[in-house]
Amino acid sequence: MKAQDSSKALFNQLQIASPCPMLWKDMARTPEEAVRFYGDCRKNVYDVSKMSAADANQLLQRAQITGESRCMQLYRRADGTIITDDCPVGLKRIRDQWRKLKSSVTAAFAFTFGYFSMSALAQENQPTLGKVAVPQPALGEPALQTPPVAPLGGVPATCNWQDSAMKAPNVKALADKIAARGADGGKTTADKLSTMRMRLEMARAANDQNVAAWAFDQMKKLKVDIENLPMKNDRRLEVVRKDLLKATIQSMISVGKKLNLPDDKALQSELDSLK
Repeated sequence: MKAQDSSKALFNQLQIASPCPMLWKDMARTPEEAVRFYGDCRKNVYDVSKMSAADANQLLQRAQITGESRCMQLYRRADGTIITDDCPVGLKRIRDQWRKLKSSVTAAFAFTFGYFSMSALAQENQPTLGKVAVPQPALGEPALQTPPVAPLGGVPATCNWQDSAMKAPNVKALADKIAARGADGGKTTADKLSTMRMRLEMARAANDQNVAAWAFDQMKKLKVDIENLPMKNDRRLEVVRKDLLKATIQSMISVGKKLNLPDDKALQSELDSLK
């Protein structure tokens, strides 16, 4: 699966979890066309239809890593996919035409069509918006589902990041090899280090598929395991462990830059100390 296709597939899994009654037209404008400000919550709201799938995906995954919430406005077509600014030209034209007519489209019309398909044309008048909730299986946070008819607007609950990562054949192949080695990664220290190297490769592959939030989480866990790996005064293996730790930290910093995360001075300082 290409990275761009993976990004779109991941984002199309968003669903509305909690309703928000505020309409886009009633929010304060900002310098960015795709962003408006909701004063009651004191938060920005992002119109996904005015963003590329990659940019919207980045925004969502950055929120996952930082623990922040994101409010979004979504437009879903009849086939279940979410409209982004890089959708086909014909669909963009339809979207723009309906935006021009939205003042004359009634809320009842939107609700009626929303019952059958939640189609983009029906919901252009009062689109779906809300805070993004990003559940992680490891944290045990269930994704809330949207009923067939719900108030326009809400809190999107995002997809399962791990499932999205495993859709990439190279990521899945590495995951299967790692699983075959068992929970301990092997009997010897050398085996464990080899398994950890596979884990880093898997995380990097997931990052290449635009599942950066999951990749970063895997790297963070790997870093802890490398640091806590018992060594037996073997200088050769200690060099391998140190090199793997440096590579892992460098990858974490790289993912952070990709997602425009604030510079992690602690990570950089630790990396510098290993040189």
